[in-house]
Amino acid sequence: MEKQLTTTGHSVSELLEDCGNCRKMKDQELSLHLLSESLLSEQQKLRQVLDWTHTFLSGGSEVHREFCKAESLMLADEEKKRSASAKHHPHVFCSAGGRDVRMENSTLTERCFLCVGGRRPRSLSLYSCSGPSLSSWGLAKFFTLCRNSLEELQVTSCTGPGLHGDRMLPLIGQLCDHVTSVDVSWSGATDAGVKALSDCCPGLRLKSVVLNGCQLTDDPLIKLVTRHKESLCRLEVFGCQFLSPFCLQTVFKTCAGLQHLNIGQVPRVNTDCLTVMTSQLNCLISLNLTGLQAVSDAAVDSLLQSCVKLQSLTLSSCPAVTDLTLHSISKYTPCIRDLDVSGCKAVTDEGVESLALGCRRLQQLDLSSTCTGNRGVTLLANYCSSHLQTVKLSFCHISVESILKLCRRCKRLKMLHLYGCARLSAIEDIRKVNTALTVYPLH
Repeated sequence: MEKQLTTTGHSVSELLEDCGNCRKMKDQELSLHLLSESLLSEQQKLRQVLDWTHTFLSGGSEVHREFCKAESLMLADEEKKRSASAKHHPHVFCSAGGRDVRMENSTLTERCFLCVGGRRPRSLSLYSCSGPSLSSWGLAKFFTLCRNSLEELQVTSCTGPGLHGDRMLPLIGQLCDHVTSVDVSWSGATDAGVKALSDCCPGLRLKSVVLNGCQLTDDPLIKLVTRHKESLCRLEVFGCQFLSPFCLQTVFKTCAGLQHLNIGQVPRVNTDCLTVMTSQLNCLISLNLTGLQAVSDAAVDSLLQSCVKLQSLTLSSCPAVTDLTLHSISKYTPCIRDLDVSGCKAVTDEGVESLALGCRRLQQLDLSSTCTGNRGVTLLANYCSSHLQTVKLSFCHISVESILKLCRRCKRLKMLHLYGCARLSAIEDIRKVNTALTVYPLH
């Protein structure tokens, strides 16, 4: 097997023998492994790791190159041995070429993490994973392995110090200048980590930054947006409760080219913020304003007149939104694809009628916990049947007959939410009408 794993006529064992002098670096590598047990602060540990990585990468000796070659071959060999069992693992998903890796609900060991890095992934997504044994050395080594390939990183809702946002962001900023998309939502990231995306290598040009649920304040966000204003297209700060109106207005003025914005559940958003957003961000394609008290029918009307390219709008739980907003949507953005007005109690069949008649390309619609009734659902079935794929009607007062009509007419319907508004026996009847439809609740 070893003789088959060569690229230049040398086996792994031969490469290792040739690299025997490289073990002179053993003391240096061992000190990195022991960082986790030292009394240094986390910032001092990270500085040592980055200094070591820079020295390692800048070394031009044949010994360094051969050692890296041998290590890569060993990682590839180990990955091949694991692939037969891993490819059917329910929590690991890879693209056909292995360049896009997604892992969910998994416990990551350092060896596993380095094997992934050895594949030089283009994108890595970790959701609800834990990495209790990941060390600073392991993280630095991972980003070193894929520094020239990694373009997208998503580490969300993960636990353990190794997967903390503040541990990963500095390494991305210093090592991975090909990365264009970073998502560290609910990772515990703070100002310290976000600053590293501003004080980064000159070549880094971020297009998408997602910081939902992070403990972020004004200055680091303003510096981040200023640093990447020429390339930044997506910014998400959902639930970042410390951001001030001044900060958000500065962001809108600095980065007028934003196409995707999420400021939902940012409690200090006020009318002035929305006014500046409306005047500056004319290129918006998707916008999330979930739970904002400042959102009103008048504010949305002004927004829609300026943002005519808008295709996705989330107004969930905005208490001042009424049928007038749905009238404005049908008037100014008839090509909208995705709309969420769940929890807007003042939305009724009258507003749904405007949508059905004016927005016939709707694909995803969430009317959960509104006053939508049978008339509204029937209108959707009559006028929006060509494109609707997802409809959420949970906790609406609608009959089984209206739902069945919707399912019969909407041939592309794939998902239907009916929590709290349909009997279990009726759900079985709905599934018989459209066997390809997924209905929630499932039982």
